[in-house]
Amino acid sequence: LLESLQYGLRFLLILLIPSTVFLSIVSEGCIAVAFQRGEFLYERTVETAKVLIAYSSGLFFVGAFTFIQRLFYALHRHKTPFRIAIVVAVLDIGLSLWLKSTTLGTSGIALANSVSFAVGSVLLLIRCRRTLGRINGRKILLTLGKTICAVAPAIVAMLLFRLFVGHWWADGSSLRSVLFLTIEVAMFCGIVLSIYRFTKVEMMSM
Repeated sequence: LLESLQYGLRFLLILLIPSTVFLSIVSEGCIAVAFQRGEFLYERTVETAKVLIAYSSGLFFVGAFTFIQRLFYALHRHKTPFRIAIVVAVLDIGLSLWLKSTTLGTSGIALANSVSFAVGSVLLLIRCRRTLGRINGRKILLTLGKTICAVAPAIVAMLLFRLFVGHWWADGSSLRSVLFLTIEVAMFCGIVLSIYRFTKVEMMSM
């Protein structure tokens, strides 16, 4: 089970860290293509994109929380994930009520959710260590390093592309915007997957 836990967390890293970065970069573009038309103006796109960024920052933690929960269920230890889920819910509600009244506004609610699941993931990992023993983080850190090496060039490529085409999403939902978004998706995924294969990320050989 300990090996399965490590493998699962590494798999989540290579999948959700790039997803978080990509969604953060193309947040305005995604919202513009999906919603920016009629009375949904560019200003609304900007505000909604902030919410998307706040939610996407917690992607890995939501995935890790759910994955580790399943591990405890497999061990027939249902009380631990239940209690920690209550902590996450209470923290989420408390942070949401506080952050929404700050300058963050609506995006504060999304950020509260991400922070709460991050705390919950850490608590579950601590309980895992007490239950299964010490978690060898060397492979996890190695996978994280490979993920960063794959994501960094993809970010540079997207920024250079935007220097060339400009803020294409400002025009809202259009065939042109769909085209540029598709190009950015293909560019980002192509670079990340290529570097994953070059660095021989274990999960890519499945």
